[in-house]
Amino acid sequence: MVADIAPEHVRSTAAEPSKRRVRLRTLTRVDKRTALGRRISELREMFVTTLTSAGIDADLPMRKLRIEQAAQATALAELVRGRYMREGTGDLDELVRAERRADAAVKRLGLPPDDKPAARPSELTVAEIAARYNKPGAAA
Repeated sequence: MVADIAPEHVRSTAAEPSKRRVRLRTLTRVDKRTALGRRISELREMFVTTLTSAGIDADLPMRKLRIEQAAQATALAELVRGRYMREGTGDLDELVRAERRADAAVKRLGLPPDDKPAARPSELTVAEIAARYNKPGAAA
């Protein structure tokens, strides 16, 4: 009956669990000292340079976010592809998914198209082929 009369502020501390510091951190950034981190930085700089040379402002917050996502996705896809090709570890399905997501992220950036590659002989017009074989000075 003494327990019924005891004040509420007096409690036993033995029943309470000790407070432990949780040292678990959620990984939200990649360490720039690693090869993956350096590759992400390199890709980010490359995307920014390409966008600014095309006259697109790369300093907008949403564009910065997309650049970062595209750089991380591309670097991760390269890492997965390298491991699969060298060591044969990993799942081919995961590789394809990583590549597809990286390509979609790069496409969302809106990078300008590359210069048109040199025309192959099968893409030449009849007039261009005829001009190649006609000698300058020969009478037709």
